[in-house]
Amino acid sequence: MIYRRDVMKDRFEYVSWEECRPVKIELNRINQKAYSYMNSNCKELLFDTELVGSGKRGLVTRKIGGNQGFDFDFNIILPPKVGFTYKPKVVKQIFRDAFNYAIQGTGYSFAKDSSRAITIKKVDRKNSKIVYSCDYAIIFYNDKGYKYLHNDKAGNNY
Repeated sequence: MIYRRDVMKDRFEYVSWEECRPVKIELNRINQKAYSYMNSNCKELLFDTELVGSGKRGLVTRKIGGNQGFDFDFNIILPPKVGFTYKPKVVKQIFRDAFNYAIQGTGYSFAKDSSRAITIKKVDRKNSKIVYSCDYAIIFYNDKGYKYLHNDKAGNNY
């Protein structure tokens, strides 16, 4: 059988449990520090986190020979609050502040705001590659179920 080179260029491998486990432990510590920050600075935004996606299922992959490493995804779950209105831009900035506080001294880059998530990355600067990263999507509940906090950068609104 002959394979075309362009079809085979994006090959992936599973990341072993031994490699994932310490990262999950580190991320849980970061989540706890972010929660502690929120408990001290913004009690009305106390939250739960839930590991989702491939990390939850133990099926973490990465591109073979790539420079992006592997990643984990968490949902930040905001509970419903009677009489409390979330201001999306402020909520996202407060969570970025909380994660920037929580990652101090860990080697992660500052939290970045993307359209649907807040991202932190562990970077190997010497080899110019991302070792691993974590995306945090913020969700909240209303009378119609749950919604993701989405930043429409082109429209400059949430």
